[in-house]
Order: sequence, then C-alpha cells, then structure tokens
Amino acid sequence: MMITRFRTVKSILAKYGSDPTYKVKSKGSKYYGYDLERLKTEEYKLETIKAHQEHAEKLLKRTQPLSTQLQEKKAKLKPPKKPEKREITQTPLEKAVMSRRPAFELSDNEDDSSEQDWETEGSGIADEAEKLINQLHLSLGSMKARNSSIKLKNQVLYLLDSLVELGTMNKKQKKKIIANYIKQ
Repeated sequence: MMITRFRTVKSILAKYGSDPTYKVKSKGSKYYGYDLERLKTEEYKLETIKAHQEHAEKLLKRTQPLSTQLQEKKAKLKPPKKPEKREITQTPLEKAVMSRRPAFELSDNEDDSSEQDWETEGSGIADEAEKLINQLHLSLGSMKARNSSIKLKNQVLYLLDSLVELGTMNKKQKKKIIANYIKQ
C-alpha cells in the first residue's frame, strides 16, 4: 500500500512538476488539494518510510544472530595466521658456521629473545682472531659498564677459549681476564 502511494506521488510530480500552480483535482485521490510543494514533502516522507521498511526487512531476513555476525567480522579483522615455518636443511658451510657459534646456557631470569648473531668470518686465523678480539673488547666493555648477565659471561668465556685455541692468547692471560672481569 505504501509503495502504491509512493508511485502515485512520483507519477504526479513527474507529470505536473513543471507547473507551479498545479493542485490535485481528483476528489477520489488521497492527495486531493495538494500542491506540488506539499507533494514533494509527502514524497520525502514516503521515501524515508520506504528506506526504513527495507532496512527492517533486511534485519528480519538475517539468518544469523548479531553475536555470530560480530564474531565473524572480528575474525576478518585479525591478521591472517602465518604459515608454519618449514624446516630448512643446512648446507655443509652453514653447518660449519653454526658449529663455531657459541651455545649459551640461560639462567632462569633470562630469555634468548635477544640472542646475539655474531659470527666469525674471514680468510684465515688472523682475521678470525682479530674479530674475536674485537668481540671480546666489546663484551668486556659491557661488563665494565656493570652488565652482569650470565649470557655475557658465557660469551666472554667462549671468546677467551677460542683465542687460547688459536694461540693468540695464553692460559695465564685468560685467567687474568677472568679474575678481573668475571670473578669480581
């Protein structure tokens, strides 16, 4: 019924919209005596009612409750899950490099999220020793600045052992460094 009224008003406006003096003359019409301005107001009201009715019909036609729809929308907002990492096989070179990396044991209050990725690379023992010495200086400087983490101490011990193995340092020098920095 509302749609019929809406169509009637639209057709009158389409037919007589250019005549500003027009009034509905049919006594049988619901809009008898309406001028164009009043018909335009009626058209606006009917459009609003129609929009509300269409919205209400959509709400009634829902197949899922709002809570389910809300959960689905939330799931769409979450970032997609990352695919699982596949296991990568190591080449012989990677295995050799990984075997040279220190394995630190963590104390109960430390986590390995800040694991240092320091590796030695170069073309000989001199290059490797120089890099180990530089890393040792950096680590000892950190200890001097009052960093007393177990991880750092283990790193220093590993570096000292590596330098003794390479013959860059003797055991007496190693003990002196341990006494000055680690056993304070």
